[in-house]
Order: sequence, then structure tokens, then C-alpha cells
Amino acid sequence: MPSQAIAVEPVTPGIGSDVASYAVLTKGLTKLFAKRTAVDRLSLEIPRGCISGFVGPNGAGKTTTLRMLLGLVRPSAGDGAVLGHPLSDAPRYLRRVGALIEGPTFYPTLTGRANLEVLARRDDERDAADLDAIAGRLRASADAKRRQADRLAEEAAFAAREATAAEQAADAAEKAAGDAHLALDS
Repeated sequence: MPSQAIAVEPVTPGIGSDVASYAVLTKGLTKLFAKRTAVDRLSLEIPRGCISGFVGPNGAGKTTTLRMLLGLVRPSAGDGAVLGHPLSDAPRYLRRVGALIEGPTFYPTLTGRANLEVLARRDDERDAADLDAIAGRLRASADAKRRQADRLAEEAAFAAREATAAEQAADAAEKAAGDAHLALDS
């Protein structure tokens, strides 16, 4: 069934008045990463109730488009709406959207800092100072969790020693009582 374009009147820049009748509506959606264009002037009209999907080769911009629609990446240009709400207001529609985007969030062969640098280059929105601040917070959080785990381990070891000592004392008292009983019998 061929796609049918629908004329709309502007409500938000580039988006029409019957935006609420679409699950997804984009006009000229573009994402640039440094000098690379990941999504180039994408215009979509997906009516509510329609089952659709993205098909294309690796690097065609499918994942980047989904990330823009979910508010995970800001578009470089263009406009769009999901369930009648502008992309710039993702919190208004995200509670009604479910998505699982394929692709690693972190690369297991890289250090934590190297992963942050990859994300910063990809989003082109953080500088080195931000990375240092983020890394510092992550280190502080990890250190606090490690200290808490150490305290819990020490408390568990102390409790185990106390339980062992109590058992030994009970055994000794029982043996002493038994010895005293034998002494009285003889």
C-alpha cells in the first residue's frame, strides 16, 4: 500500500495542526555528529495504530532516528512529534512509549573513562571538564559502595566470630555440666 502524504498547517515549527493523529511525525529531522551526517532531513508520517519499522543497512541512521524520537539525542535540525508532543518535550510522551534500542551502551573492552569519551564524541555535547566531573562522581560512588561492602563484610565476620565464641562457650558449659553431673554420681 503506497504511503499517502497529508498536508498539515503549522503548530510548532515545521509540524502540522493534526499532529495528534500521528504516532510519529517528523519534518526535516537531521543529526550531525561532528562532520558526519547520521540522519539527513528525514520526514515521516506514521499514523496512530500503524505497525511500522525501520529497515536499512548499517549506518543508515535507524538507531540515531530512534534515539532522537526518544529524546536521547537532540536533533541538529528539523522538528518532530511523538504521540502529539514535540520531540523537545519527551517526558510528556515517554511514559507511553516502550523501546529497546539495539547496540551497546558501553564497550566492555574500554575503560570507564574511554567509554565516556566515546559517548561525548558521539553526542558532541560534553567537553573534557564534564568528563572529569562525571568520572569523579562515578569514582566517588564506587568508592562509597566499596566502603559500605567492606563494613558489611567486617560486621558479618564479627557476627560469625561472636556466634562461634557463643557456641564454644555453650559447648564448654554443657561439658562442664556433664562433668559435674558425673562427679556427683560417683
